Amino acid sequence: MKNTIAGFSLIDGARLCAQHQPQRMESIVPSDDSDTSLSGEAAPAGLRHSRAPLALSVAVLLLAGCGFGNDARADRTVAGMKAANQAGKWTFKAPPGYINKGRTSGPSLVHDPERGPLVKQAFELYATGLHTKQKVLEIVIAAGLQTKAGKPISKQTFHAMLTKPVYAGWIQVDGWGERVRGDFEPLVSQELFDTVQALLNGKRANVTPRLRSHPDFPLRHFVNCGCCGKPLTASWQKGRRERYGYYWCPNSRCRVVRVRKTDLERSFEEFLKRMQPKPQ
Repeated sequence: MKNTIAGFSLIDGARLCAQHQPQRMESIVPSDDSDTSLSGEAAPAGLRHSRAPLALSVAVLLLAGCGFGNDARADRTVAGMKAANQAGKWTFKAPPGYINKGRTSGPSLVHDPERGPLVKQAFELYATGLHTKQKVLEIVIAAGLQTKAGKPISKQTFHAMLTKPVYAGWIQVDGWGERVRGDFEPLVSQELFDTVQALLNGKRANVTPRLRSHPDFPLRHFVNCGCCGKPLTASWQKGRRERYGYYWCPNSRCRVVRVRKTDLERSFEEFLKRMQPKPQ
């Protein structure tokens, strides 16, 4: 547990007191010699005064008490936020497309009339599978999607935005238990949100023009891995005398499937022939 007061640590406070202790500050410590007390009167046997920093000792105790008090208040705050989240209340800064409603009655988030439609448009464009994330980001930035500070949305923020369940009306905080339905109106439908997640996770082919018209690997991102289900990618690999084309699974936790271009495409052609209707 950290003992800090607005970024001022217990160690920092102790050092400060040690640097600025009064020159004549004295404390009473056990001793076998009799001496005078702080008031100048004879001190009882077994006590004497020294130059030890009494101010430092007192300050350390005060700082420690304040630090533990702050930690206790922080714990109560987190507990309150967890309870509010479980009740469907959004207790954080509103994500792009929403506005915090405050502590008034009603929903904790409302749609941002300016940025909300642009965020929804971003989900809709990416869900078509015809655009890359970068292209969708360029489109919505050109349409006016910005941060509250008036700056363009970054790539990292845009990717995080597309993965947030809050846009489908859910509150989900890592380490705080299961997700719960929020008390606010979703910005996108659950079906639209799930489609975008499938594209981001590679469980659904994102048929961009580059992939659709690639002449060397017509089955890339069209045939799925038989082990993990992710669409296969493809590339040329240089051998000793010539190049060889391969389709392979891009999933780093899988990498089970790796097949030659000629073999996979021949098998696919045979599959299509078997699917042709037979003449009556």
